[in-house]
Amino acid sequence: MAKRKTTRTRVVLKTVLLVGEGHSEKAFLEHLKSLYISRGCGVHVTIRNAYGKGPEHVIEKVTRYARNADFKLKAALLDEDIPWSPQIIQYAKRNRVSLIGSSPCLEGFLLKILNQPVPDVCKTCKDKLHPQLPGKPTLSSSYAGLFSKASLETRRSVIEDLENLIKILTGGAGR
Repeated sequence: MAKRKTTRTRVVLKTVLLVGEGHSEKAFLEHLKSLYISRGCGVHVTIRNAYGKGPEHVIEKVTRYARNADFKLKAALLDEDIPWSPQIIQYAKRNRVSLIGSSPCLEGFLLKILNQPVPDVCKTCKDKLHPQLPGKPTLSSSYAGLFSKASLETRRSVIEDLENLIKILTGGAGR
């Protein structure tokens, strides 16, 4: 008698593409991924770096990265120090890319999560945040001490962009 072939049920994962504007954004996104995504959770997250050059370039990078795979959700974490033109916002909508703003920059966004005053100038934000980090801001491990899952959960109900970022990361809907 022939052996019956066992079939496995194939699980379709939700695929998410998150693109950070630079090295620090990518490191912070990787830290969030380590907190919120575990093996077998049904979500596959890909994190990429756009290497700066302004909002147009970041959104263009998201669309280029997305050409290589079919992502259910696509998002860009980018600074708001350079204003987003209506054309950029329209281009992102047309390509189904959610925009997550960090005002005025990632460090300002992180200071807001820490419930600290946020200066208007990016350099001042960096000068204020970087000494609080135990390592380089381009390493995901540098964010572990200050940004625990418990502290992020507390602040996500207050900070809309953090809420949207976590929802996208975990395969939920973004704006």
